Amino acid sequence: MRVANTAFDGRFEVPTFQEVIDLARTESRNRGRTIGIYPETKHPSYFASIGLALEEPLVAVLVQLLGATGTALTAAR
Repeated sequence: MRVANTAFDGRFEVPTFQEVIDLARTESRNRGRTIGIYPETKHPSYFASIGLALEEPLVAVLVQLLGATGTALTAAR
């Protein structure tokens, strides 16, 4: 591993999905325009194999945020 790759280790926290949503909403209001987010899971089969499946928590947040309409959740596919 290159030393430069570790220059910021431990300096910043990784935000939660909800914190990213909140930031997008706040900045949308502040800037007077819509700021979207594009959630993407990385290596879902790996996380499922270690008991940390990502799909259900992601869909739960989206349902809470958008409601349980098929149209709103189509984008999560």
